[in-house]
Amino acid sequence: MSRIKKPVIYFNNLVKAPFTDQCIKRRARLIANETLPSKNNLSEISIAIVDEKTIRQLNKKYRKKNKATSVLTFGNITDDSAEIVLCWNKIHQEAKINGLKQKDYFFYALKHGFKNLLKK
Repeated sequence: MSRIKKPVIYFNNLVKAPFTDQCIKRRARLIANETLPSKNNLSEISIAIVDEKTIRQLNKKYRKKNKATSVLTFGNITDDSAEIVLCWNKIHQEAKINGLKQKDYFFYALKHGFKNLLKK
């Protein structure tokens, strides 16, 4: 019987959001298991938490939209690697607007990033 290869998850907290690496990786693994199909090409997924300036620059460069967003996803399940970039400031603002806890909204945005990997 062949084993299904699960992607390695890397995490980079560039803005010091209040999460430990272990917490993010554990939750990301759960989200990956429930979101991604068992057969995919991903060998690694990088998750980064950045500031508004950085995500605005990425959004402008790759999506031609000059505004900050809560999550950007690069790559998909047919690629070898992918990156999910989250903006802590936007997540904080959107959580407040929606009356949600920051941590809950952060993981909602992370799950959204994983779902974006399903698009081709």
